[in-house]
Amino acid sequence: NLEISDIALTPFQPYLTTQHAKLALASGKAGLKGEFHYHSQPKDQPAMVFTGTLGLHKLALVDRELNQDFYTWDSLTFGGVSLALDPTSITIAKIVQKKPAQHVSIRPDGTVNFLSLMRGFKKVSAKGQSPKDSKVGSDDSASQPIPRSEEHTSELQSH
Repeated sequence: NLEISDIALTPFQPYLTTQHAKLALASGKAGLKGEFHYHSQPKDQPAMVFTGTLGLHKLALVDRELNQDFYTWDSLTFGGVSLALDPTSITIAKIVQKKPAQHVSIRPDGTVNFLSLMRGFKKVSAKGQSPKDSKVGSDDSASQPIPRSEEHTSELQSH
């Protein structure tokens, strides 16, 4: 039997940061509980097998540009996991996410934060146009960037 709990994820932030990501891992813990088997013989069985539950808890991703929460959850649990290596296979019977929340905001350039989280991708305004394509100053209000003061938080419940 194997049980590991409360592994802090923030020390792994340097490995997650790339030149393209605008997100930072502000908090989070991982854990697992189950059975782990290693087989050196016979060759007709996987070399390593884990069966059990994996979880990520109290995770918070922060928009590095706006320095505010982007996505958080209380827990994300993968139940009935069967992970085998050599040959590789994975089966997950159940995924449960508790208290997810996404913070949606408009950046100063008129783009929506979740549409422009990766660097190098075309920025799209909240109205679906590139900011440079928007007709700022025209009578067509649909082409105007959304003012930054409009911010929304969504609370999703999943069981």
